[in-house]
This record gives sequence, structure tokens and C-alpha cells, in this order.
Amino acid sequence: MNFTKSYIIFTTPRTASSLLCADLCECRKLGLPAEHLWRDESKEEKMDPSALRNAVLETLKNSEIFGSKIMLGNDTFQELMSITNIMIKEFGTPCNCLSPNSEDSFFIFLFRKNKVRQAISWLRAIQSHRWFGTEDTLKTKGEKCSTETYDFHSILYLINEIKRREKIFIDRVNFQKKPYLAIESEYFIKNREETISVIKDFLRIDTLSIKLNKTLLKQSYSVNYDWEKKFQLDLLRL
Repeated sequence: MNFTKSYIIFTTPRTASSLLCADLCECRKLGLPAEHLWRDESKEEKMDPSALRNAVLETLKNSEIFGSKIMLGNDTFQELMSITNIMIKEFGTPCNCLSPNSEDSFFIFLFRKNKVRQAISWLRAIQSHRWFGTEDTLKTKGEKCSTETYDFHSILYLINEIKRREKIFIDRVNFQKKPYLAIESEYFIKNREETISVIKDFLRIDTLSIKLNKTLLKQSYSVNYDWEKKFQLDLLRL
């Protein structure tokens, strides 16, 4: 089986991108999107081609579409080009559409409109080391909830970091004149099946059965709301 097209979800932390990937995986025909090229930025790691190689082999068994997710960073596009070139050389024709420059490669940009809440959620995840699940699910598993501490300057830094990373994507697609589909995270959370339908149309897929698992794990909104109020007040005092 050959891939007829591919797509990449470009995003930043705390946009519900893992949920979007899970929803797309449930549709089967849309490949098995995940963060195949994950790297630990704190250790300045590079993208590992072996993870993408395994994903290619697994997806080729069941789908003609390859999907992936990438967290935006300073050298996202340079590393992506390098690794996809490795895949194309290794697998040949089946993977030609993996190249970001291919006409059969589609870009999806997932962003969060409320950058303050996104930064707060990111900070809480960093502090607690909890990127999935809720306080209740952790208690059920008997895990300890780490302390989360409001920090104005950290939130402000992360807001600017989100904007900086998103600009990397916008500048690149503008330079490349590459069409892309922009999806607002807040819209996706409220309209999951409709969002998948929009992606289906963007990828030019004729028919697709969409029936999703409605389970949604999220952080405590009360903490996010309280921190957002504190941040806005501190911002006024600057």
C-alpha cells in the first residue's frame, strides 16, 4: 500500500492536540496521527527518525493517509525536511507525499485563542508533571498531586513563547505560500465531530464515518479561572 496523502498538525502545548489525534485515529481512514517526532526540548534533543519509521510501517498496513503531530520549535521545519527525506529514501514511492513540500502534504494549524489560559495550563502541567488526566483520576490511581503555584512572570513568559512559536509556523507557510487549515482549540472542544468533518473536507476525502468517544479529561477549570483573574490584575499593575 502507498500513501496517497499526508498531513501534519502543527501546534503548541495545551491546545487539546492529543484529543484531536485520538479523534482522528478513531476514524481509521485518517491514519494514526500522534507526536511521532516527540523530543525533550529541555535536553535539547533532536527528532528521532526511528519513531517516524515505526509509525510509517504501522500506518501502511491500514491506511492510505499518514498523519502526524509536531510541537512547533526553532528548527521544526529544518528537522522535519531532514527526517522525511530519510523516510523517502528508505521506503521510496510509498512515502513521497511525506515531504512538507509535496502537493499531497497538508498542514493543519491548531491554536488556542485564549493565550492566557493556555499559558496557565502549560505552567500547571510543568509544575505538576501531569500532562494527561485530572486530579480525580490521579487520586483513583493513588498518585500524589504535586503543588501548583501561581507565578505571574512564568505565565507572561509562556504567553510570549506560544506567540513566538506560532509565528514560526505563520512565517514559514507565508514564505512557502502553502495553504493550511487553521483550527481554534476552543471550537474543537465544543464541536469535535464537526471539526473532524472540516478536516475530512480539507484533506479531500469523500466519505467518512464519524463517531467519537465523548470522554474528555481536563484540568480543574476553577484553578485556571482564578489564576487568569490574578494575572489580569497583575498585568494592570505593570
